[in-house]
Formats: sequence, structure tokens, C-alpha cells
Amino acid sequence: MKRRNANMIFNKNGNGFDTTKITIPVVWAKELGFTKDDKTAILKFDSNKIIIEKGEIKMFKVIKFYDVYRKDLLNKYGSKNYYFYGDFTTTTEEELSEFSSEKEAKEFAKKEYEENTVKYSVSGNDIYLIRYDVLKIEDEDNPENIESFGLSLEDYEELN
Repeated sequence: MKRRNANMIFNKNGNGFDTTKITIPVVWAKELGFTKDDKTAILKFDSNKIIIEKGEIKMFKVIKFYDVYRKDLLNKYGSKNYYFYGDFTTTTEEELSEFSSEKEAKEFAKKEYEENTVKYSVSGNDIYLIRYDVLKIEDEDNPENIESFGLSLEDYEELN
């Protein structure tokens, strides 16, 4: 294990808050794969140590959803009222991929939707709507849906 002593530098940012910096040897940075153009680091804090890793931070996910609606309830309540009866729907999901940029994630989701020949299907009493959601993952427990590619329930009703 290589070791080096360093000093933590404390500064104030433009808003008056404290910030910190620490310098690591360039040789170490290069050994980890950092370059001037590829500087993304993952920092981990483990009780009394900070771990620096090279890596892409994947902030966006594309998830394929299969929303299943009960046709008999849809006919009875209509889609505008149907959302009040959301307990009668089920959703399954399949994580497709992670991306570091929003643009890449959206392009992938749009392409997947356009190339999937099955946009919806009806089987017995169930209507299956397929959609691809682009999610922003800042908080794993609360991802933000940025954009969806697929049919809504209203779109399906207009087609039928």
C-alpha cells in the first residue's frame, strides 16, 4: 500500500460556505484512470476513511413497465374515473440499463419503444400497456420520472 501525508485545504465559496480540497499525486490519479477529460470520481465515506474510486456515476435509468388494467373495470368506470380505482391495476418492471447522461437515456428509451412492435396487447380481461420510463436517480428510494415513452390509458382508448 502506498501512503502519503497531505493537508486538507479549507476555503469559503461564493455563498460563504466552507469547502474543502485535498490533492493526490498525479501518478495515483492516472493509475486509477483519471484524465483531464474523464474526471468523474466516486467518493465513499466509511466511518473513519474516505475511499476514492474511478467510475461513471450512473444517474439515469431506463425501466420497461408493463401496466396491466382490468378491461371489465375500465368498461365500467371509464379511464377518467378509472384512476380512482388504481388498486385494480398491476405493474411489473424490468430495469434495462443505466446511463450517465439524460440525453443517452432518453434516446435509448425512445429507440426501444419505437423498435418494440408490441405497444399494447389484450389477453382475456387484461389490457397490457408497455412503456419505457427515464428515471433520474439522485435518491435511490425516490427516483424522479423525467419522461415516458409509451401509451397512456387514454391513448389506448382512442385507438379502440
